This record gives sequence, structure tokens and C-alpha cells, in this order.
Amino acid sequence: MGKRYRDCNFIVCHIGGGISITAHQQGKMIDGYDIVQGEGAMAPTRCGAVPVAGILDFLEAGHTIKEARGMCMKTGGFVDLLGTSDAREVSERAANGDKAAARAWGAMLYQLNKYIGSMATVLEGKVDGILLGGGMVHNKDLVASIERGCGWIASVSAYPGEFELEAMAAGAIRVLAGFPIPQRARLLLGRPVARERDRAAVELALIGPDRGRILEERRVGSIHDDGHRQQHQRLGAHL
Repeated sequence: MGKRYRDCNFIVCHIGGGISITAHQQGKMIDGYDIVQGEGAMAPTRCGAVPVAGILDFLEAGHTIKEARGMCMKTGGFVDLLGTSDAREVSERAANGDKAAARAWGAMLYQLNKYIGSMATVLEGKVDGILLGGGMVHNKDLVASIERGCGWIASVSAYPGEFELEAMAAGAIRVLAGFPIPQRARLLLGRPVARERDRAAVELALIGPDRGRILEERRVGSIHDDGHRQQHQRLGAHL
């Protein structure tokens, strides 16, 4: 792309057991759906945003607050509708004519596109790219759906797999290296992923020999393919 993260506007989506969709403007995350509290799209284990009246009906029918909370975090979505959290199974069942699976899969794709579109309005239509990460991004039909539904907003780039451990390691390195955390970050208003002054420390942590060993261990018996390192490097090109 040839531009720095702090000079770009992105819609960033993590699509896994939970689905998060966030707006990044000029190096800061400025908005996003609180998936832990039940906002956003339906996901394999989460019900996503539902009408308040529906929750009240659920409780009046004799269900507990604990059950309702579980639907938001662990037992909603595909788990509740189809008895599985395996998105690959749901996608295959839908393709093979299972109407219930097709309905659930289609609903999730519809909501994904709708919520991505909402973040485009947050960025006032000035979007440099839509970035997709997470395990479900391995599914080509899912990526194709987002390209059809949201490709007119900006180009869609897919980075299948999970990068949570690398992101947490980068944050830990910044703290251990003694770099101050701005007050705005403490107020959850966002901050650049990596500043110029701490970039060398972050890169050392992520591409050093220990990282290579860890990734090799993760590849053994892992669902990640052998292209994980290249995918991570491509994602890093946007930062």
C-alpha cells in the first residue's frame, strides 16, 4: 500500500468464535462493537445484537440472567441454533442442503456485511481498506460475500488465522521497554499500534529466534497452514 498505519483509515474485522468489527482512523481505533457485552454480528458462540424486548421475553419465559449472559458469550449463535460452534461444519451443511444451517450461515454473512457498512459511515466514507482476520477467514465463501457486499467501500484484504498472541506480545514488549502509555489509551480512545520509537523493540520480539520456535511449535498439530508467517508479514505491512 505504501502508506503508514497512522496515515490510513481501515475497517478491521476479526472473524472467529466471536466477531469484532472496528473503525481505525489515522492510527487510532475510534469505534467498534462491544462483542463481550453482546453487540455486533451473530457469531458461532454468540447471539450478537438482539432486540431488548426479545431478551425480556426470554427472561419472562423462565430463563435466568446467567442463561441470557451465556447466549451473549458462549452458548449463542451457531451453538444455540445448530448445536455446534464449528463454522466449517455449518458452512458444509449449508452447502449440502441443510436449510437450518443455510439460514444461520446466511444470517451471519448478512450481519457481517451490515456492520462493516456501518463502520464506513463512522469513517465518513473515507476507507483505505477492509482487513479481515480470524479463523473463519479461511472460508472462501465468507470472504467472497464481504467482497460482494462491501467491496464498493474499499478493497478487501484477507489474512486467515489468529494473531492474538503476537499482538499481546507486542503490547507486553512496549510496557517492558518502558514506553509511556498515553492517557487517551487509558480512556479507551485508541492509540497507534506501534510508534516509530518502539518499532525496533516490537520487531525484535516478533521476528527473533524465539518467535520462530514458538510458531514452529504452534504449526505442529495446529489448524494454521505453513503460510502463517507470510500471512503475518503481509498483515504487518499495513501497520
